[in-house]
Amino acid sequence: MKLENKIGLLGVLLLILLIGFYVWEYRRESQDLEAELSPELIQATDEINLIDLPTLAKHNQANDCWVIIENQVYEVTNYLDQHPGGRDKIIPFCGKDANEAFNTQGGQGEHSDAAWEQLQNLYVGELLADTSAEAF
Repeated sequence: MKLENKIGLLGVLLLILLIGFYVWEYRRESQDLEAELSPELIQATDEINLIDLPTLAKHNQANDCWVIIENQVYEVTNYLDQHPGGRDKIIPFCGKDANEAFNTQGGQGEHSDAAWEQLQNLYVGELLADTSAEAF
C-alpha cells in the first residue's frame, strides 16, 4: 500500500474517532442538562407542564422571571433586555399575572402578531387549572 493511501486511511479513521467522540460528548452533556432540571419547578402531566402559583411566585426576579399570560406561563428572563419597551415594563410582573399588561401594552394598545409569536418561543407550561390569576 502506498504511503499516501496509508496517510489518507489514518486521516479518515481519526476523523471518524473525532466525530464519535463529539457525538458521545454532546449526548452526555444533554443528559447532564436534563438531570439538572429541578423536578419541583415543573410538574409534567400528559406532556403538558403544569405550574402552580407557589412555583411561579419563586420566579419573581429580573434574573429569573416567569409571567402568566392567558393562563400560560412564560420564562422571559433572557427576553427582558430585548423588549422594545424596556425591561422595566416587564420586571414588575415577574412571578405574577401579566395578562392585562401584555394585552394592553400597559394601556398603549394591543401587541402585534409578531409579539405573540415571540412569546410562544418562551412558553414553559400551563397554570394549574384549579388556581386563579385573581389569587395574586
